Amino acid sequence: MNRMMWLILAGAIAAAGLAQGPAAQAQQKTEIAISRQPGIFYMPSHIIEKQKLIEKHAAALGVPGVTTKWITFSGGGAQTDALLAGGVDILNTGTGNLLLLWDRTRGGVKGIVATSAQPMTLISRDANIKSLRDIGPNDKIAVPTVKVSTQAIVLQIAAAELFGADQWSKLDANTVQLGHPDAYVAMTNAQHEVRNHFAIPPLRSSS
Repeated sequence: MNRMMWLILAGAIAAAGLAQGPAAQAQQKTEIAISRQPGIFYMPSHIIEKQKLIEKHAAALGVPGVTTKWITFSGGGAQTDALLAGGVDILNTGTGNLLLLWDRTRGGVKGIVATSAQPMTLISRDANIKSLRDIGPNDKIAVPTVKVSTQAIVLQIAAAELFGADQWSKLDANTVQLGHPDAYVAMTNAQHEVRNHFAIPPLRSSS
């Protein structure tokens, strides 16, 4: 097992308090709820689930009977709300949502490890849009979470570079919150108002 997957496992076990002594274990929960989003970004989590690695390593630490509940959300915003509401213990989400949670909880939420790194691509089915300069007021751009997803933050950085530092939020009004699968469907529908998608593999079709 590679270092990344071990760190995920160790974080999951520690987050549920399973790596503590016998006295503490008596009051620990035995089910860990972990979220993820659709896509190959989250392949490590599927391997962990399929091979029951959290359960196996918890048992190796002397804590048998641990179970995991994997919950799929369409975007990071829904995951953030679920964690704050106590519905999940661990998130698979982007850096923007991590920073937002860290701020909201005054450092109570911390990152464990990066699970993936893949290219993002801003695609359009509008032949008139060749660059961000061509985005008009009515051109909608699908991002996983408005303002705080990695895609939304990259758009802000690009806007600041193109239009000036004081215009960093210029494209925020164009963004709409759609999970990647829903954005993919929107992009394949010629009648849908969303004609642009800041996508990740494999949900990058523009036809």
